[in-house]
Amino acid sequence: QEIDSQLLWSRFDWGPYLKGKQKPAKTVAEWIEKYEADHWASTPRTLTKENSYQQNYRLFFKRLPQERILTLDLLRSEILRGSKPGTRSREFYCMSYGRLAKFMANRGAISPTDFAPFQAELKSLKQGYTPKKILPEDLPTDEQIVEIWRSLKNPSWQWIYGMLATYGLRPHEVFHIDVEQFTPETEVLRVADSTKTGTRLVYPCPASWRTTFKLWNVRYPNIQREGRSNGKLGEKVSQRFREIGICHNPYALRHAWCIRTALLGVPDAIAAKWAGHSVAIRTQTYHQAISKAQHQQVFERMKQTEQTHLTVRALGADPAESAADDQS
Repeated sequence: QEIDSQLLWSRFDWGPYLKGKQKPAKTVAEWIEKYEADHWASTPRTLTKENSYQQNYRLFFKRLPQERILTLDLLRSEILRGSKPGTRSREFYCMSYGRLAKFMANRGAISPTDFAPFQAELKSLKQGYTPKKILPEDLPTDEQIVEIWRSLKNPSWQWIYGMLATYGLRPHEVFHIDVEQFTPETEVLRVADSTKTGTRLVYPCPASWRTTFKLWNVRYPNIQREGRSNGKLGEKVSQRFREIGICHNPYALRHAWCIRTALLGVPDAIAAKWAGHSVAIRTQTYHQAISKAQHQQVFERMKQTEQTHLTVRALGADPAESAADDQS
């Protein structure tokens, strides 16, 4: 009679009758468990993916009060309490809690009329963050890089330093490259799929450093690599740089490589592919970091090229033909 009455007045709810896995999630812990199960059902659980999930989602999910009923108000209050406006942390809070709220909405736990304003609010909350600018004075010059490389006494860390400088690798990526195909005749380097942005081909810049540093002579340092996340490998490289006394962090070599490819005229789309990031990141992050001296070098090269063309025209010859004659 009670069920009949609820059906008659459109108030029937399955909730009290569902048990075990059929029982709808209510608490934070229950929703996180369901979200994680759904995530790994469609995502290969590799060490790299596990590390990304840990850094981008699990760390932020753990900051929620696990036994409380999960609501949009709770997510909103934790975002405001746990992060400051215009920070990278605020971006991660909004991303992870936004995904969790969307998961709930897709399962009918949040109405579309409530979820849409929450999405708009998250978009507003995470605005204002800008990555820290790379300052030219914080990066080593090419001459300093060669000098530091020569000063390193340990052959293994000398090789690591040379690889990071020549190929612009992220610190952990040097442990995930195809060394079997890396010979004295092979200039291109293949980065494995187990890295931050997946497999890609990278070319040396400048190409001469590959020979100067004899990089085909692979010498890994004696550190544990198996079972170590990319984050831990990167931390180990940074730690070793500090212990050796290198005056910059490992990422400074990658930043210098990205700027160098721009100065040498590598098209942005190509250089971004080599580096494993987007064209937007390349233009926003690295173009502004080109120093005044580097701008002057490019300008001087432009003037030399312009003068060559003017001289050739004055002599009555076509520049392309002149260049072909020079090569022959």
